[in-house]
Amino acid sequence: LRVWNAAIFDQPSELNSASGSVARLNPRRFAAPLKVEWLDEGRFNGSLTGTFSFEGSGRSTDDLVLRASASLVDSTLAGVRFPNAGVDFRMARREIRTKFAGPFEHLPGTLFTERKELADTTLNGSAEMSVGFTIPKVGPLELLEADGAITLSSSMIAGVAVDSARVTGAFANHAVTIEGLIAIGPDLRATALGTLALCALGFAAGLL
Repeated sequence: LRVWNAAIFDQPSELNSASGSVARLNPRRFAAPLKVEWLDEGRFNGSLTGTFSFEGSGRSTDDLVLRASASLVDSTLAGVRFPNAGVDFRMARREIRTKFAGPFEHLPGTLFTERKELADTTLNGSAEMSVGFTIPKVGPLELLEADGAITLSSSMIAGVAVDSARVTGAFANHAVTIEGLIAIGPDLRATALGTLALCALGFAAGLL
């Protein structure tokens, strides 16, 4: 781990900052100093390599304010591999806002939803996405909103093989708006356009 301009966690009430590069950094190591229990969950195991900048203040989830950006190479997180990616992260008032741009490999559907019908889902491709989460007092992160575009190569969605797909759309107010979807596979040829309410949210969350 190589860091410049670092003054992290020494004065909890003051702004702390760091910039530099990391190699094979597991993000779970920050769970204890930040006192963020959900960050220590097994699904956040990873190995991050790249350059970053960071600043933040606060020592509990309620008062934590974080701003970070990173350019990752040859990294993994939650079982997903990121050959290269740009990431922007913001956290305040128990909400997380993040942006992602780049390719990904072996992304499990269970990372987005616990719906059983999406258990057999593994995605490969690239994305340019903005996603917002809220951090409940009890329980896992909850999706607030998402928007962007995903292009899939050979993937599996709910047990259905997909050779290629592209979807653009957004999620907000418990509904998914699909601006465009094309999916092709051995037993699949689908297009979609419109808004999906809660009854169809499981499938859409797997794509968004």
